[in-house]
Amino acid sequence: MYAAQRQRAGAEQSFQSKEDFFRFLEQEAELNPVSDLTLARVAQLTQKTNQFNLTTRRYTESQIAEMAKHPAWNIFSIRVRDRFGDHGIVGVAITHDQGDQCEVDTFLLSCRVIGRTIETALLAHIAKSAASAAASAWSVGSCRRRKMLRRAISTPSTNLDSWKRMAKVPSGRSISPPASALSRMG
Repeated sequence: MYAAQRQRAGAEQSFQSKEDFFRFLEQEAELNPVSDLTLARVAQLTQKTNQFNLTTRRYTESQIAEMAKHPAWNIFSIRVRDRFGDHGIVGVAITHDQGDQCEVDTFLLSCRVIGRTIETALLAHIAKSAASAAASAWSVGSCRRRKMLRRAISTPSTNLDSWKRMAKVPSGRSISPPASALSRMG
């Protein structure tokens, strides 16, 4: 894993733009609902990820398993591979459907993939899931990392238009970003 990381870092130096580097990496993101096979890793990430963890909520395996039993809760993991190797499961999103609202309970990524557009894929998946559940808006509950949320939504690689396009929201449907969370930010 460390050798692959050194190769990535070395390769990045040979590109003039991040976009060209990302294309070179040939990244693949695989998003899946939590399963018996991923439960331990999902719980581990909620307990140990600090650098990019919007709500810093910590969950045990049994708590996640209990949430997963209820249809209003959606628990996703994201696995990332690129030309240098498999990063494994590096991110988690937990959402809670409440009527026409989709609350993002947990949104986190391992530091190994921060800033490599993986957050875009995870945001897009949340938007797509919310749209299929007939949600018209989403919000972030107890966001202790407001600056991080603003950056995740407004940076060029993860802007609103980008995640709406990636989510392929059906025509006539609109999913709004967490404006209530953004309006509370200074």
